[in-house]
Formats: sequence, structure tokens, C-alpha cells
Amino acid sequence: MGTLKHTLVSSAKPHTVFRGPSPLFGFLLAIIVPPIGIILSVRSLILVLEKKQKQKITSKSGVVFGVLGIYIGVMLTFIIGFIILGLYSLGGGGHTNIAQVAMKPIQKIIEPTGARQLCVNGDNGYSIDNSQPWYTVYYLVNDASKITQEIKAAAYSSSYSLVSDNGRVQSNQTINIGTGKVEMFNAQNDYLIGSNSKNSSSLYVEVIKKGVIALDCNTGTYGISQLPPTNGAIIYLSILFPNK
Repeated sequence: MGTLKHTLVSSAKPHTVFRGPSPLFGFLLAIIVPPIGIILSVRSLILVLEKKQKQKITSKSGVVFGVLGIYIGVMLTFIIGFIILGLYSLGGGGHTNIAQVAMKPIQKIIEPTGARQLCVNGDNGYSIDNSQPWYTVYYLVNDASKITQEIKAAAYSSSYSLVSDNGRVQSNQTINIGTGKVEMFNAQNDYLIGSNSKNSSSLYVEVIKKGVIALDCNTGTYGISQLPPTNGAIIYLSILFPNK
């Protein structure tokens, strides 16, 4: 009897050891963190189908939870992806700023003259609150004696014929930009405007030799004041396209 008992115990089939993620866990994770839940659901489903694990739920339940985890995970991933893509598109992402492209040839001519870029700003016209492409760049030059003529030549090479901005000059207006920041018109400064008939855009230029200018920069502080150096100038260049 002792030999028979030993034989029966030895021949008993050992329990299958749990060696993988639970389908139920994968299903729940697919709802919370879809990509990871999909991976775990696929893994657990494979293990259930291969019968390599034994759980408290039946194999049929394991298959159901595995399939549901994959399905829900994939659907939620697509939904979240579309939402992110939509928000990115509404913010103007993925589109070229044609105003910035139009400004580059002018910048390539001006920068070698010693102009130091201060900051830039712009919008491609695809954002939720703006449909007009524009791009602005500010430069500082230490010698302003020839800069206006150099800007005119650079603009002309890009099909902008600059003339006096009579609207700005005649109004002699004060422009308030930012909290407590004031930019005053000064007759010693140059205010120019030009249009490009080829692409229907406009180029606005200010050569600030006297007084303060408020920099409309996308650098965290909108409207920060900037004084030109002695004998120098702050240059404002801005290209504006019509509404798309």
C-alpha cells in the first residue's frame, strides 16, 4: 500500500503556474492606458489560447476579456489620436508660415550688414483664432546711417517697393502695446510700407532711431520695451498676407 500511495502521488499532474498578465487586468488597463492595455491584452489572450496559464476565471472568460481589451484599447487609441491631431491642427500645427518664407530673402540681405536679430513672432494663419499669415522680426543695428536704404534695396529684391507709411506718419499716433508699455511716433524714425503684387502681401518697416519701441515677441514677455543704441536703431520688419 505504501508503494501504491507513493506512485499515485508522484503521477499526479502538477498545477499550471501563472506566468502572464491576466486578461481582466489587460482589459481594465486598456480603458485607462490604451496602448499598454492592448499589449497586455494580446499577450494574455495568446497565453489563454495556448493554455499556458490557469486563472480563477474560465478560459472562455479569458478569451472574452482579451478580445475586449484589444478592441477597446484600439478604439480609444484612435479616438485619443484624432483628438490630439484635431487640437494640433486647430493650433496651426503642420502648416508652413508663408509670411516667414517670404521674409527669409530679405533677412539674408540685411543680416550680413551687421543687424543682430532680437526676436521674432508670427502665425501661419491656420490657428483657431487667426486666418491671416504674418511674420515679424526685430533687429538691432549699431550704425543706422545707411540701414534704411539697405532695407529698401533688400525689400525691392523681393518685389516690395517701400514708400512712406503716410497713414502712420499723418496720424502721429500713440500705440499702446502690452501693460504699461508705450510706443510713441517720432519724426526722426522711418516708417515705411510696401506691397507685393505677386503674392498680395504687405511689408511694414520701422527704423526706430529715437524713442522706445515695444517688441511684439513670442518670447514670454509681450510688449517689452527696447531703446535703440546711440547712432543705432531698432528695426521692425513685418510681412502680412490677406486672410486665406
